[in-house]
Amino acid sequence: MAGPGPRHAAATQYSSAADRSPAVPLHSLGARADDPDLWRELRARWGPVAPVETEPGIRAWLLLGYQENLEALRDRRRFSADTGSGTAPSADADGLPRARALSGDGADHARLRAPLTDALARIPAERVAAEVRGPALALIAAAAADGRIDLVGDYARPLPSLVLNRFFGLPDDYGRLLARLTFEADSGGDPARARTAAAALEEYFTGLVARRRAESGDDLASRVLAHPEALSDAEAAACLRLLWSAGHRPTAQLIGNALGLILGDARIGALYGQATLPSDDFLDYVMWTEPPLGALSGRRCTGDVRLGGAHLRPGDALVLGLAAAHADPAVTPGDRADGALALAGNRSHLMWGAGAHGCPAQGFAREIAGTAIDTLLERLPGLRAAGGSRPRRYRGTELQGPAELHAEFPAEQDTTVVGGRPPEAPRSGRRRRALPRPRPMGARYQAPQAAERPSPEAASVPVPRPAGARRPQGRGARYQAPDAAAPAAPDRLRALLDRWHVR
Repeated sequence: MAGPGPRHAAATQYSSAADRSPAVPLHSLGARADDPDLWRELRARWGPVAPVETEPGIRAWLLLGYQENLEALRDRRRFSADTGSGTAPSADADGLPRARALSGDGADHARLRAPLTDALARIPAERVAAEVRGPALALIAAAAADGRIDLVGDYARPLPSLVLNRFFGLPDDYGRLLARLTFEADSGGDPARARTAAAALEEYFTGLVARRRAESGDDLASRVLAHPEALSDAEAAACLRLLWSAGHRPTAQLIGNALGLILGDARIGALYGQATLPSDDFLDYVMWTEPPLGALSGRRCTGDVRLGGAHLRPGDALVLGLAAAHADPAVTPGDRADGALALAGNRSHLMWGAGAHGCPAQGFAREIAGTAIDTLLERLPGLRAAGGSRPRRYRGTELQGPAELHAEFPAEQDTTVVGGRPPEAPRSGRRRRALPRPRPMGARYQAPQAAERPSPEAASVPVPRPAGARRPQGRGARYQAPDAAAPAAPDRLRALLDRWHVR
């Protein structure tokens, strides 16, 4: 999925026609940023390309048309993905340095992207689904004791971090740490707390790389480090952080938006519940009609360009209007209420990007979202939207959809954790087949060499000494355990876990 873009790009100088008209202030739209009528109004006034401000004094072009967005995503000759101004490195929306595997171009981009792409390609869909179910059931059990749950805050938002941590081969304590740091960095509350969490996220990924350098396994981080491109520790940490930063919020919002449609639209809920609308086709429908991403700064012009009737100049910044593109009447049904189901199964939406910078984890994210939705509905078959108020939605152009989605279910349903594990959800067989037990991946399943060590019984058998042989005499420290004089370096991940008191 196309990840969140940098907070701003290079300033844009408009053509004379645009200079005479005020730019649309995307930074202060508030609730209107989530209003589908906004894109229609801008398209009626400006056509497929509109002048905007992403921040006060920072100008750009907003692409409203599907074809214009697709052209900008695919054409690397005219539109560069490196949106930095050239005076400072680009940054992700969380303030961390932006990996060039996403924002760069050319050979550098290909070299940094290959380890991620190849590592993800080795993970079968069945494995992803199997790894999602455990954290999903635990979240349901933890949040639903009183028959109420916030499907976004208690479920969709923490789940991607918990799952990704498992694919790094780390115990679930570290997944809860990653989910907490993600919440603190994204919450928009105390700025000082958010900066501290952002710095801790940096430590998580550098610590992950350090641990995997010392102790490799069959996990994503080890595969990235072992790739023939031979990334440095800093490059590997940036690429693994990219997988998290570009994916956790869009994936969480995809889950939240999908659940909002199932609970809020009786027709959609019935079609999905009866498996008339298969899981994968439903996710495509969500990404067309309730896209999790609205508008992202993502390209700049490399030269003079004519696009959608507008004259763009070298260095002009482009904002990818993904939600606007999906509402373009040239590619979507005119009557959204009656014709939108024709979009189910249509994979030509732009949520995964397009071209050389298309999301390398789209199959991974799709399987997380589909399994999360099915697990919840199977575990809580009586789930319904809580009455009393409309869901609070995000105010801004980046994430779109409900920021909270409160739901209720019969409290007598058993969601408790027994023996340290949540109960298995009933399997209806409607959308998912039974999944095999996952094969071991990394330190979470014990060190792979443990099975090669001699058993205690074998170790107790005396070894005969040849006749006449003398027992060697001790000669000081060189006969001590080899590592006794060299204490192990402190583990950064464990120190981070202890500092944030997450268990």
